Amino acid sequence: MKKVLLMLVLLWASTVLSQKTITGQVSDISGNLIPGASVIIAGTTTGTTSDFNGNFTIESTSNNPRLIISFLGFKTKEISVTNDMTTVNVALEEDAFQLEDIVVTANKTTQRSQDVPLSITAVGAKELARTGSVKAEDYFPSIPNLSVSASGGGGAGFGDGRSSGRNIAIRGISGTNTTAFYLDETPLPEFADPRLFDTDRIEVLRGPQGTLYGSNTMGGAVKVVTNQPNAYKTSGVIDVSGATVKEGDADYSFQGVLNIPIAKEKLALRLGTFYAFETGVFDRKRQTHFNGFPLNTGDGTGANPGAVWDNPDGSGDRIPFSGAPIPIVLQDSDVSDTHGWKDGETVKENVDDETSYGVNAALGIYPNENIKIIPKFIYQKTEGDGFDFADFKPDNFDQYRIAGIDEKYELELLHSSLLTQFSLGEYGQLTNNFSFSEVNQFDMEDVTERENSGSSSTELTPFDENGDFADLSEAYFYPEFMERTGELTKVVEELRYSLNNENKKFNFTAGLFFSSESSKFNGVQPRNAYLGALSNFFGNIGLPDLQDVIAAENFIWFSQDTDFKTNEFALFGEAYWDITPKLKATFGLRYFSYKQDLKQTLGGFVAAGGGIPTDEEITDDGFTPKFNLTYTISDKSLLYGSATRGYRLGGANGIVPVIFAEADLNALGLEEAPRTFESDFLWTYEIGSKNTFLQNRLIANASIFHTVWNDLQQRVFLPAGFIFVDNIGKATITGFDLEVKGKVTRNLQIGGAVGYVKAEVEEGSILTASEKGDKVLNVPDITASANIQYSHEIKTNKSMFYRLDFQHTGERVNTFSPETEPQFVFDAFSILNARIGYSSPKFDISIFGKNLTNEIANFGDITSLAAIPFGRYRYAVGRPSSYGVNLRYKF
Repeated sequence: MKKVLLMLVLLWASTVLSQKTITGQVSDISGNLIPGASVIIAGTTTGTTSDFNGNFTIESTSNNPRLIISFLGFKTKEISVTNDMTTVNVALEEDAFQLEDIVVTANKTTQRSQDVPLSITAVGAKELARTGSVKAEDYFPSIPNLSVSASGGGGAGFGDGRSSGRNIAIRGISGTNTTAFYLDETPLPEFADPRLFDTDRIEVLRGPQGTLYGSNTMGGAVKVVTNQPNAYKTSGVIDVSGATVKEGDADYSFQGVLNIPIAKEKLALRLGTFYAFETGVFDRKRQTHFNGFPLNTGDGTGANPGAVWDNPDGSGDRIPFSGAPIPIVLQDSDVSDTHGWKDGETVKENVDDETSYGVNAALGIYPNENIKIIPKFIYQKTEGDGFDFADFKPDNFDQYRIAGIDEKYELELLHSSLLTQFSLGEYGQLTNNFSFSEVNQFDMEDVTERENSGSSSTELTPFDENGDFADLSEAYFYPEFMERTGELTKVVEELRYSLNNENKKFNFTAGLFFSSESSKFNGVQPRNAYLGALSNFFGNIGLPDLQDVIAAENFIWFSQDTDFKTNEFALFGEAYWDITPKLKATFGLRYFSYKQDLKQTLGGFVAAGGGIPTDEEITDDGFTPKFNLTYTISDKSLLYGSATRGYRLGGANGIVPVIFAEADLNALGLEEAPRTFESDFLWTYEIGSKNTFLQNRLIANASIFHTVWNDLQQRVFLPAGFIFVDNIGKATITGFDLEVKGKVTRNLQIGGAVGYVKAEVEEGSILTASEKGDKVLNVPDITASANIQYSHEIKTNKSMFYRLDFQHTGERVNTFSPETEPQFVFDAFSILNARIGYSSPKFDISIFGKNLTNEIANFGDITSLAAIPFGRYRYAVGRPSSYGVNLRYKF
């Protein structure tokens, strides 16, 4: 027995001692690192994949094994390892006959996108460059079942105005905070829109992602992943673009990136900067006469078909306006800071000029192959001279205004993060990410027309600046503006451990998450001229007490101070069990707990003096599970089915002043607007398939899904111009995603995507006037895209390419009564872009045309800071046609 044991020990020792550890790195022939490459020992099942730095480690029982290294889009390479070799660096050559794949971190581990069992679109740096994508609206339309609206937010948070009014909808899940927007590992507000100038890839994850990504991912998540410092080679890019724009002047931009290894393999610095100018396309023109409501259909001197106004007899009846145009008298007002009309000025061209600039800086610290530390800093700012909104219809580039006050906006992003990763070999990986983000926004809106009529009022101001009754031979208007400033700060800490060992049947990811978010904003509308005239009017009719109220509020019409804090804690995990070599099960669970505090005060004449303070606290907790079964048909095809729960945090509403909205609230059966609203939840059931055919020349991915959405958070609009959010009804959504791309020949590549959803209200509500069968708001039934690219080599390492991109978004509605409110029905639109380019190892030159057919996309009606004037709806729209050139120098 002792001899047997001795022989077993010796056998084990000889086996262990004979093992050979081989390390290496995989890159392309230009030196760009390749993560996710497959490394297999020939004739065995032993294999591994390269990490995000292209590094790999593999154990061999032979001293001279043959390694097989492969990655989609590259030629497979075999290397014989000799007895004295322990390090192997491999350079793979691109295979023009194969499609490329992209390595993603959708499941917070490194995987090829084709291996991730969920519906995901990954757009790499090369694709972003070939399409000229620098903003979200450039690449969003190519993603199936993704759409953007400008309907704004809700509750007491950010969301209205030009700088923060964008919402992202995925698979019919629309509204504020239904889609998470990530910059690297950090969630940002979905309106942040960082410029894509040093981006490695975009990942769009469709379907609820609550287990790994937490709240506000009911529809999915969008991840912008920036490049990391490379400690192996010095490199950089200088990029310059210019374009002429229909309806405007010229766009131009500059951006540069520099990567410097400070200590080879150990330390690297990556710097980037950009500056971009986008010409305005809207002209502001002066309205000199009043010819009925709605206002701003022209200068007012001509006819205004269908116009109405209040009967001058004082009865309050609304009647057609049939008389001659009335000259407008603009009352005195101190608007010098807002650049209203100057003497004799009648036109301001291209008022919506926009400038943006920013810097990136990252330090890559790699003490050894198992440790990665990356501190990163990103700063970007956008400044607009005017709102790029169309009046009445999307292709109207004239903005007629009485006072001509500049409508400015600013959006500033500061983001800093510290990523630390420890590779534990076969025992997994430990990752910690800490980040601090700050978003500052500012909007100033001209509300002259709104505050002298109203969203439901057609009455001219009945008094002049002296408080005397007007005889209506002249139309009196008072220059008025409203401005809002906001600051959002967010601290995020996430610690997670991942075991992803291909040789084990059981792997998992587990972690903890904490975020603390604080948003403070202030809205104010001075109205000093109007309130001065109103005070004189009160004095003339013998109401001195009301004069005292106006004086006590410093001639402020309305002000709002808001302090909103949210703390969220979560524990999360996903377990992956290989039931058989082909069948894999995933079980996920997240526990979340959050607390929100809202402090808000209204002031000004609207609040009848002193303000109406509110102090609300909201707490909630719960679980979000996930179940997934994946069957691997082959290394080229898989099937999956999943059931996933998503959630969105509840919140608090801003104050709705009863003094102005009492009648509107009573009509809904309410004495006051609800102070809070609850979290809403949904379940999504999905079946999908991912396939690579014809020796990696064709990729086809498809999924079908059904979603049940309960207690929807919906905005309720009151005619007086105020908004609140409540939990309302139920909706069901059914649809599919399909993406196909293929290499027709060595030089010709085509691609396409189609998304379809049927998103309908299942249970309606009197608050929103919704009924069973109504469409969910701001959701197109169809989204589609297609592209074709032909490239050919003209000399060694020098080539030409020719590319067309087509994008289509179907009709959407922002009303539950489209038959009677056609202004909230937004037509489908299609955009065609083209690019022709020359590429070499050092230079890229391309000429491009965007929106060749000059079709103006309508992203929907905007939510004004105050409220819309009677009948004048404003729409966020796409850009007209532009033609330009792009130059890129690489080193």
